[in-house]
Amino acid sequence: MFINSAPLFMTPTPGSEEREYISQSNYNNHDVLPSEPARIRRRAQLLKAMALESINGTEVVITMEDTQVCRKIRSRVIATGDENIVLEQGMTIPIRSIHRIDFLS
Repeated sequence: MFINSAPLFMTPTPGSEEREYISQSNYNNHDVLPSEPARIRRRAQLLKAMALESINGTEVVITMEDTQVCRKIRSRVIATGDENIVLEQGMTIPIRSIHRIDFLS
């Protein structure tokens, strides 16, 4: 599966290899979402993910893109700021690199 011509990989709950990959990734300087309404939806989903994590530890699947590949990561959203989110175990991802957030049942 490809998003914006980048291959897509699924990563289960981040282990040491995934944490290293995320910390060493080079992210694009532009936003991966083309429209402002899509960016607003993404922001709302991130706030919802953060609230659900604080209530009952809900995990989400985040589809993110760096300069080489798209990747799905299953994790918890601990905090969200203006430019970055913090996942469990202190991993940070720029919001501009996130395509979508899927909630697990």
